[in-house]
Amino acid sequence: MVDTRCVNPIYQLDVDVMAIEYVLYKAIEAQHRLLKSLHRIQRILSTANDLKNVQDAAEAALRLVEIYDTALVKLFSNNHGLDKLSECTKLDADLLRFLTLFNIWLHQQIDEFEIAAPQVSSEMKFNLLCDQLINHFFRVRWLRTREGGASRGDLPSESGGSNQKSIPQNPQLCLAHHILPQFLHLCDHLLPFFMHLSHKIQPPEARLSEKWMELACSFMVQGAIEILDAPDLFKHGSDVAKVALEECFAWGYVVRNTYANNPALIQRISTQLQATIPETIGDRTEDFTQRIPHVMSLEDDCWKMFYDDGTNGEGHDTLRSSRELSQWTTMRQDALDAVLAIFAAMQDETESEAEAQARRPVQYLRKHYPRSKFLDEVANFLAISWQKLHRPEWHGKPVLVQIEEGSLQGLSSEQFEDFKLRARIHHEDYFEVP
Repeated sequence: MVDTRCVNPIYQLDVDVMAIEYVLYKAIEAQHRLLKSLHRIQRILSTANDLKNVQDAAEAALRLVEIYDTALVKLFSNNHGLDKLSECTKLDADLLRFLTLFNIWLHQQIDEFEIAAPQVSSEMKFNLLCDQLINHFFRVRWLRTREGGASRGDLPSESGGSNQKSIPQNPQLCLAHHILPQFLHLCDHLLPFFMHLSHKIQPPEARLSEKWMELACSFMVQGAIEILDAPDLFKHGSDVAKVALEECFAWGYVVRNTYANNPALIQRISTQLQATIPETIGDRTEDFTQRIPHVMSLEDDCWKMFYDDGTNGEGHDTLRSSRELSQWTTMRQDALDAVLAIFAAMQDETESEAEAQARRPVQYLRKHYPRSKFLDEVANFLAISWQKLHRPEWHGKPVLVQIEEGSLQGLSSEQFEDFKLRARIHHEDYFEVP
């Protein structure tokens, strides 16, 4: 992207785009392989050689991400601007970030004496903390909005009036930040990212499938299990613990105006959240505040997935025009009820500590929502989504990847001739005299 001696400056953008697309594609491939390896380690008794191979793969995968994020993207942004990248490339970038974070989370689940988690920068940790606090705010806001609504699916607006009470004056404690030892969590980090990614992958006119809803419910339950497993679950009281569990399931349709482009609300959120853990934000108030609009825009996107437009191939039903998909409402509530039942059992003070430990109610939840199945489903969802994105009839694979694989698909003869010209491999170039 800096050395332009081998290309016509007119085609510099084309060459840089091809480099971005190629490295991004290869980085995603590496993260997919790493996900399979990490899952394998969790399922079987691994040898020292297995662990060493996975450690090497993790470091290599993160190096590719670093090359993409810190080198190529910054250079491209400085030279051309990120708006020159296609929507497919931007979606690939989101997919890469999710895969990277998910693999880091999986590393956290493996005994630290077996395999060391990849090192992440202090900047990434700061950004993850910011996102955790902001996501927590919107989950609490969602819960309070639902509490003010009517029955299942008939939800209030957040545009003003009486519903202003849905904005928490004193946000509930972000429990996961205080009781979970890891810096990366399912509920506050990966679940919101999964919802955002699902919205972007979903075709505009498509409806959520039952298979996706099952995966989303499994994701929410696994996030709740992570919290239920914390030794200090009741450190701040059972009410705070219950809200933390409900936050994992705070996803669905609400009627509201857009959050974004509201500077007053952004500042209000920033002030409230910084008051919860001021020692962590420190003197980076401006950096923290700048991340809020980004999370807000994701939040604005996600709720639309759950909207029931009332059409089932038989025309529009106005009675259901502002409601949540009933199947999602039912499945989400069933999963939440299962978790809250376990939570209630853990609070049963009539049992002795030995009896409670022997019954181990969280194990019951694990049996019905096994992590191995969850990991299989996440890996399958990501792989299928990525493969679909790069089918010839959609966006196709990057040109350099196709050349590496020995064939170009989805290019007409005219497009191929144009590519040869842009890549300076036209046959006439071989005989050009300087």
